[in-house]
Amino acid sequence: MKPFDLEKAKAGHPVCTAGGEPVRIVCFDKTSRQNCPIIGLVKLYDDAEKCIFYSEEGWENGDKNSRFNLRMASEKHTRYAIIDLDLSPMKLVGPTLFTTVEDARTYAKGYPIATVTWEE
Repeated sequence: MKPFDLEKAKAGHPVCTAGGEPVRIVCFDKTSRQNCPIIGLVKLYDDAEKCIFYSEEGWENGDKNSRFNLRMASEKHTRYAIIDLDLSPMKLVGPTLFTTVEDARTYAKGYPIATVTWEE
């Protein structure tokens, strides 16, 4: 998890709590005397969400130490590479990681395709 980034959250990047629970941001501009303009719904169970007010820094009700404070969730990425198994060490065929396996198959010409996954 990365520190909360208000601009990325506004752009739609996934958000979670410091404890790892997914958070659905409802709004960023709630009028608040406590300076907590963000409303987030924290998924606690499959059928239950907790409504929490956050500061622009992502702190629950302004509390810097809450386990419900916001973080940027890790984003999972998957790409596909064409590889040549006959080379030692094994090499990629071409400079591209493809976004779909179908695109990789179009260019594979008999070479195997490897799935590459990572989180940021």
